[in-house]
Amino acid sequence: MTSRYGFHPPRVTHLVLPFPGIDRPRRVVHLTDLHLAYTTPLQILRDAVALANAARPDLVVLTGDYVGYAANRLADLEAALRALDAPVVAVLGNHDHWTDAPAIVGALVRADVEVLVNSWTVAGGVAVVGVDDGVTGRANPVEATRGRPPGPALGLSHDPEVAPDLWSQDVPIVLSGHTHAGQVHFGPLTSGLHRAVLGRRFVAGLYTTPRGTVFVNAGVGASGVPFRLGDGAHREVAVIDLLPSHANHRAIV
Repeated sequence: MTSRYGFHPPRVTHLVLPFPGIDRPRRVVHLTDLHLAYTTPLQILRDAVALANAARPDLVVLTGDYVGYAANRLADLEAALRALDAPVVAVLGNHDHWTDAPAIVGALVRADVEVLVNSWTVAGGVAVVGVDDGVTGRANPVEATRGRPPGPALGLSHDPEVAPDLWSQDVPIVLSGHTHAGQVHFGPLTSGLHRAVLGRRFVAGLYTTPRGTVFVNAGVGASGVPFRLGDGAHREVAVIDLLPSHANHRAIV
């Protein structure tokens, strides 16, 4: 894919993660922060969907912020997401609540997307727990995991800072977004600036701790301004191979 209208297409990041809660390897594609608005052309979203389908996943997961600050592109969002060729599970982000969460949920449901609001499901052979947005104070990991079958689950949270609370609920791997990897990236200084100024522990990429793992996807769209600056703030589609073994964590860009 070539650049469109000055916007670079998303980069594919490939992760291999151990996940003993499954019976065979499962492939998950993770998209986040679509921000369909003047800041993100529709074709950028279509390109991301095409990359997702090319990976032939068992499951596609979406972790919020489908719009910018308006809900006037929901028909386009619905049409683009309906083209995904796998079961799709989603959670909401802060921009969705700031804009019109019920209307956005309606568009997702019409696109055959299952929306988790502090709840769980089984899709594509994977147990999935989805919390509502943590940035706006709506995440409830205890409620999200209530009544689910025993064993590990894959967690979805727009805000990566919720990950430790999900780890405590036997959700060892959490997929998230929100940060755009800084959107304007200052190389190795970016994470330090986010920690010092915003108090953020998880800014971009894969974090593995003794308690659990969180992956912070840089996302597809842009917010506020119609661009990203710096190689670290690239647009991103993540292809995640979950293995039913204790294989080592690997990231391949």
